[in-house]
Amino acid sequence: MKNKKLVFIAALIAFITVIPAYSQQSPLVLDSMIEISVREAPASQSGKEANPPGGGGAAFWVSNSKVPNDIRMEILFTLNRPIDARPYQYIVFDMMGDTWAVMNDLNEHYPRFRNNDTFVQFQGSFVFRKAIDEQLNGVDRKWITVSVPIATFNIHENRSSYQGAMNGMNMFLLRFIANRPPVPGRIYFRNIRLQVQP
Repeated sequence: MKNKKLVFIAALIAFITVIPAYSQQSPLVLDSMIEISVREAPASQSGKEANPPGGGGAAFWVSNSKVPNDIRMEILFTLNRPIDARPYQYIVFDMMGDTWAVMNDLNEHYPRFRNNDTFVQFQGSFVFRKAIDEQLNGVDRKWITVSVPIATFNIHENRSSYQGAMNGMNMFLLRFIANRPPVPGRIYFRNIRLQVQP
């Protein structure tokens, strides 16, 4: 009887520790299902480049993206179909500037998820600035990885709209607060994905 109990306990521990690893949501890479544009910056340019200067394959890019007479930069990614973003806990992306100055100009970051006009915004400033300061350290044309929590504990704005925005999310903004003077250069994004783990 004692041996049966031990076998049962061992099987239960295996079930608790192993099964969740298989049932976790796989990362959802969005690059092939999004189009890039820039909001409220008429002089901006954007597109997709097959061979960006940092290597590593195709990437989205933007330039002259600051809102005139403001310090905001709002890069819009529109999905070709709505998705349910609620199972995911992080938005993760690789980012690079073709100069150090254009990256160092960015101080704050607030990802915003939208279902048409319904939105919820998350706080990403600390992890974003930490990635720049620790991963770049003054270097240009080097990819960094940014991982921002998109769970309810990290909501920055519009908490009551979380369910409506994330269930049927069809666009998201990577919103940045920069310094006021314009800084020339391109900013690149690639491997944009939603993940359960950072």
